[in-house]
Amino acid sequence: SVILPMLPKQDGFIVNLYGGSGHGKSALLSIVSTIFSNMDNKSGGIFLDSDNTLTSLELACDTFNNFPVILDDASKGDQDKKKKFQEAVMMLANGRGRGRATKDLKQRKRNTFELTSLVSSEQVITKDYTTNGSIYRVLPKQVDEYLPYLNRKSYPNLENIEDIIWFFQNNYGFCGRDFVEQVKELGQQKVMERNKKNLERARKLAKEHGREGRQATAIAVLLTADEIATEFLFKDGQKFSDEELLDIMVKPDDADQYVRFYNTVIERCISNPGKVEGFTAPEDIRGEYIGIYKKSDKRKGINGEFESISIFPYKLQEWAKELDLDLSLFYKEMRGRGLLISDKDTNQTKEKSEKTGRNERVIKLVMPKYKEEEEKKEDGKTNAQQAAEAAQQAAKAAQQAAQKADTAAREAATARDLEQRTLEMPAEDIPFD
Repeated sequence: SVILPMLPKQDGFIVNLYGGSGHGKSALLSIVSTIFSNMDNKSGGIFLDSDNTLTSLELACDTFNNFPVILDDASKGDQDKKKKFQEAVMMLANGRGRGRATKDLKQRKRNTFELTSLVSSEQVITKDYTTNGSIYRVLPKQVDEYLPYLNRKSYPNLENIEDIIWFFQNNYGFCGRDFVEQVKELGQQKVMERNKKNLERARKLAKEHGREGRQATAIAVLLTADEIATEFLFKDGQKFSDEELLDIMVKPDDADQYVRFYNTVIERCISNPGKVEGFTAPEDIRGEYIGIYKKSDKRKGINGEFESISIFPYKLQEWAKELDLDLSLFYKEMRGRGLLISDKDTNQTKEKSEKTGRNERVIKLVMPKYKEEEEKKEDGKTNAQQAAEAAQQAAKAAQQAAQKADTAAREAATARDLEQRTLEMPAEDIPFD
C-alpha cells in the first residue's frame, strides 16, 4: 500500500481471502493488521468492520491516505448488501470518494487516497458483480486449509492460535515502520525499476496461461512489496511462485459479464428442470414454463449436432434486469462466440413446443461443452484405440503361435513316419564265407 504513491497512474486493488468458517481468515487478518497498527477493530486501527457505511469507509480511507485498509467478513448482510459492496470496491480501487456540495452550493473537498485493501468473506466477493472493472480490481485467494496444530516439539510454549494472537496483540507496528523506512531509503526511482520488471513477469505469465492481463499491474505491486520485504526485512528467500500468482489471476471468461450471464442462464435452466421442456415431459410441467431443451439439435450452417436451450424472451429480459445487464450487447457477444442461434436480422428464432403445440419465439443458446466431458470422450477414444491395437497384436501373436505349432506338428509327424518305416523294413541276407 505504501509504495502506490511512488508508481505513476497505479490504481489500488483489493485482495479477497475467502473460504468456509473456521479456516482462520479473521485470525489471519488480525495478525496482518499488526504490521501497521494494533488488531483491535474498536480503537481506530486499520482493521475495520465491513458493515460500516460507504461514507464511513470513505472518511477512514481519507484519514489513512497510504496505509492499507482491512475489512473483515464482507459476507454479512443480505444479497442486496453484498452486491452494494461492489461500490466500495470501486471506491477503494479508484482512490476517491463522492463529490459533494455545501449548503451554499460550494464544492466540498473531495476525499482522496492511494491504498490497497484486504477483505475476508465466506464466498468470493465478485460472485454477483455485474461490471468487469470491479472484478479486475479484486485478487481472489481461497483459504482451503484449516489452521494446522502447532508443532509442540518446535514450539513447546505455544499450544494454540490464541497464544500467537496474544504475541501480536502486544507487539505491533514495528514491521510497517521498518518497511516504510526501507522504501524511503530505496527511493522512487529504484522502486519503479523493480515494479517494471515485476510487471513484465506478470504480463508474460498472464499471456502464457490465458489469464486476465489487466490484473498484471496489481500483481506487480504485490511482487515489488514482497521483494523488498524479503530482501531487506525477513531475509528468508521466500518469493511468490508462478503457481501462486496464477492462483489469484482470473480467467477472461470468468471476468466477462456477458459470459458470466450466459453461465447464469444455463445454470438457472438446469437447476429448474421442472420448468423446462426436454428436462421434464411437456405434460408434467406445472406452473411457470421458461424454455425448451434439446439434446440433439441441428441447424443449417452448423456442422454436426449440438445441445441447445431455448429461453422465452420475457424470462431472459427479467434475468437481465435483475443483474443489470444490457441484452443487446449480450446478444452481440454471444453471436460473436457462435453461441446464439437466430434468424436473419433478429436475435430470436422459432422452436416447436410440445406443450403448447405451437412454434414459439425464443432466444436459442448453444449449451456449453464441459472440459471434463470432452476429456472423458477423448480418454474413451484413446482407450478404445489402445484396446483395438492390443487385440490386433494378440491376434497376430496367436497366429504366429499357431503357425509354429503347426510346423512343429508336421515335423513330429514326419519323424514318426520315418521311424515307423525304418522298423518295418525287412532284414537283408548276410552271405556266408
